Amino acid sequence: MNYPKFEVTILGCGSATPGAGRHPSAQALHHFQDVFLIDCGEGTQDRLKEFDVKWNRINQIFISHLHGDHIFGLPGLLSTFHLNRRERKIQIFSPTGLRGPLEFLLQTGGESLSFEIEWVELNHEGSKKVWESDRLEVEAIPLDHRISTYGYIFKEKEHPRSILVEELSRFPKLNHLQLRSLKLGLDVHLESGEIIPNAVVTEKKLEARSYAYWSDTRYHSEYSTILSGMTALYHEATFLDNLKDKAQSTYHSTAKEAAELAKLSHVKTLLIGHFSSRYASIMDHQKEAQQIFPQAFAVEEGKTYVVL
Repeated sequence: MNYPKFEVTILGCGSATPGAGRHPSAQALHHFQDVFLIDCGEGTQDRLKEFDVKWNRINQIFISHLHGDHIFGLPGLLSTFHLNRRERKIQIFSPTGLRGPLEFLLQTGGESLSFEIEWVELNHEGSKKVWESDRLEVEAIPLDHRISTYGYIFKEKEHPRSILVEELSRFPKLNHLQLRSLKLGLDVHLESGEIIPNAVVTEKKLEARSYAYWSDTRYHSEYSTILSGMTALYHEATFLDNLKDKAQSTYHSTAKEAAELAKLSHVKTLLIGHFSSRYASIMDHQKEAQQIFPQAFAVEEGKTYVVL
C-alpha cells in the first residue's frame, strides 16, 4: 500500500559519553514534507548535512530534557540558521529552563537572530497535546529521569477516506464540499432530503500511524497504557540487563525492559538506542530485546526507519 512519508532518520544514538563511533541523541522525523527535529545533541547539524536531511524544513524542535547530550547542538544549529538568513519562525518545545541560558548564549554574538523563536515550555503532569496541524498532533508525556523529562508521541490524524466511484455514481452529482465531507467520514444530506451514507460510497484505505519517542527514563509498565497500539516506539536502552541495577540507579532502562514495555503496549515495531559508550557493539542489545519482542531493532546512525 502506498503510504505518504512517515519515517525517522537517526542522527545520534549514543548516551552522554562519546564513544564507539556514536553521537549524542538526535532524530529527524519526516512526515509528508515536514521535518521535526527531536533532541539536538552535540554535532547535530553535522549529522543533518552528512545524512542529507532537508533541515530547511525544520520548523519545530522537540527537546526531551536539558542534559547536555540532548541540547548542546542547539546553539550551533540556530546560529547556522541565522547565518543562512532564515526568516521563518521556529518553535522549540522543552522542559522549563532552556530559554534563558540559550538566549543569553545566542546574544553574546552581539546581534539578534534573523528569525523568531517561539518557546513552548513544558511543566505539566499527564499527557498533553502541545502541537497540531491538519495531518498530525503531538503529545508530551512526563518520564521518570533525574530531571524534568518528556517523551513525545506523534500521531497522524485519520487519513481521508477513498471514494467508491461506482457506488457514488448511483447518486446525484456532488459538489466539491460534499465530496470533501464524504472523505472526512461524514454523511451528505441533499436538498431533496436524501442522505448519501458515507459507509456506502467510501472506504478506509490508510490507517493512521504513530511514533513515540521515549527518551531517558526508568522502566515503568504503566507507560503501556498511553503507548498502547503505537505503530513504532523508540525507547532508550542504555544498558544490557546484567546492569539493571545501574540502569535503575541512574534513571535509565535496559534493552530487556524496553522490549517488555513494547510487548505490554502491543506496538508494531520497537527501536532502541541511547547506548552506553561501554558497548563497542549494539548487537547484544538487539538480541536481548528480540528474545522478548521479535520486532525490535537497535538503531544505527544514518539509517532511516519507516513508521509502518
